Amino acid sequence: MGMFEKTGALLTRVTGDVAAVLLLVTVIANAAAVVFRYGVGQPLIWTEEVQRYLIVWVAFLGGTACLGRGEHLGIDLLTARLPAAAGRILRLVLLGLTLGFCAVLMWKGVPLALGNNSQVSPAARIPMSYPYLAVGVGGGLMLAVGLLRSRRLLAGPAKKDPPAQ
Repeated sequence: MGMFEKTGALLTRVTGDVAAVLLLVTVIANAAAVVFRYGVGQPLIWTEEVQRYLIVWVAFLGGTACLGRGEHLGIDLLTARLPAAAGRILRLVLLGLTLGFCAVLMWKGVPLALGNNSQVSPAARIPMSYPYLAVGVGGGLMLAVGLLRSRRLLAGPAKKDPPAQ
């Protein structure tokens, strides 16, 4: 396994693990909200907001992990019917479009997040740059993993794009 494959596998594993931890924190926050609202009679006003922001991070980090493992949503009706070389070219074109979209997310998402650093969320009182950073960071991570996948697709077998594991 070369350096690019190891880097892609590491990014895929780390983003998947972090997304899983954030999802667990979301579940714990939801459980705490229910206990405090109905058990204690004192609702926690910040839990819904924090859960919403964590789910955004989970979506971007989980999307990165899925892209790295080749588990992202796709319809292979056309690529399965094409000859192997043409199917590979089509997958590269589609991956290029995906990478372009990820680059735009990163390019626009980071300045958006940094521009909102002085704004704080209403209930949790955290800087709004933290939730907004999910767009830029997630786009950048997906771009990096996608570039590593495209390198593997270019060098790999023509029939199937193997997952990054």
